[in-house]
Amino acid sequence: MTMNSIEHKITQLLKDGHTEQQVIALIELPATQSTAILKRFNEQRLQEKARVTNQHNQALYAMNL
Repeated sequence: MTMNSIEHKITQLLKDGHTEQQVIALIELPATQSTAILKRFNEQRLQEKARVTNQHNQALYAMNL
């Protein structure tokens, strides 16, 4: 399984409402590797959310000028 397909699988499992523990149990990797991938995935998701929020706030500010 390539890293992209693993990340895709994690994304789908999280969108389906699975908990982090369920995701770790469902992907076919050792628990430590699964945890590391999931942690990195969550960090990337938080960064993306912050970026989108920042863009939204900038757009609101620009519209109010």
